[in-house]
Amino acid sequence: MTVVKQAKDKLATATTMITKYAQAVDVDPIPWIDQLKQGQDVQYLLQAIDRQVESVKERERQREIKQQVAAEHQQETSTGKIVDTDTGEVVSFTKVLKITATKDQMWELATFMKKNGIKFEAVE
Repeated sequence: MTVVKQAKDKLATATTMITKYAQAVDVDPIPWIDQLKQGQDVQYLLQAIDRQVESVKERERQREIKQQVAAEHQQETSTGKIVDTDTGEVVSFTKVLKITATKDQMWELATFMKKNGIKFEAVE
């Protein structure tokens, strides 16, 4: 009986340690606790949590770098259009607008947008 109790106590202590550490670094502890219950070593799991945190930080850093590079290659013209300086292509945007108008005004707006090559669709 003593061996079983020691094993349960060790698992409880390790579970608490993993939970507190994962929460401290803002990571979901449940997958790590599952691995612990399957016999994975506590030190290995702590290192794996650190690797996951670093991996997330690196992906975020790479995403920010991509955004900065994209922003560097865009320039606003005097007419307010954003142009990609590498390709000369006008960068398009998608926006959702709520428009209140009469039926006739809506038809006029739709006609205007079609004439100017503006894509649009009804959103319910």
